[in-house]
Amino acid sequence: RCLLRLFVYHLRANDSEQKHIFSKNRRKDKGCQVKNLVNNIKAGIYWVLKKSELCRRYNCVIEPGALIKFPDNLRLGKNVKIASGAFIHCGQKRLNAKKQNVIIGENSYVGSGSILYGEAGIEIGDNCGLGPGVVLTSLAFTLSRIDIPMVDQPAKAMTIVLEGDVCVGSNAVILPGVRIGKGSAIGAGAVVTKDIPPYSVAVGVPAKVIKNRE
Repeated sequence: RCLLRLFVYHLRANDSEQKHIFSKNRRKDKGCQVKNLVNNIKAGIYWVLKKSELCRRYNCVIEPGALIKFPDNLRLGKNVKIASGAFIHCGQKRLNAKKQNVIIGENSYVGSGSILYGEAGIEIGDNCGLGPGVVLTSLAFTLSRIDIPMVDQPAKAMTIVLEGDVCVGSNAVILPGVRIGKGSAIGAGAVVTKDIPPYSVAVGVPAKVIKNRE
């Protein structure tokens, strides 16, 4: 009987300690949730105000659901349209104090779901069109070392340039350092790893020129 009472007491003591720990963790989790909620609200308000400022300054259209990170490092031409679901990362720090990291020229269009990683610079000329799901990334991991994890590999950072009057088909990928010449068209789903001459049509993985428009 004494052993039974001791066992019950031990269970109750453990249960009380676990409840205390659980309650403490709940308070801690609740505090983190409130902090995250406040930060999300602040970020949302900032983006709404910044979006309104960009649209007024550049006479452009940024549809609901589009997101631009570090918009102070973005320059837009007149009549630019950024569709819903597009994401543009302009880099936290400027590469050049005299100009923004990401530049999109007049009358250009960024399609729904497109992703532009412009930390190392993206320059899109006038009258360019990016279809849905296009990816332009100015940063990419290298594969030179096998003694460290893939996520710790040194990054290759090179500016991407679309010279103007360029059409990029849906789900195409443009890799770091690529320059696409004026008047060129990139086929849907292509992966562009090298420069494309002006007035060319390029398709495939990796993209190859199949036609000249001149």
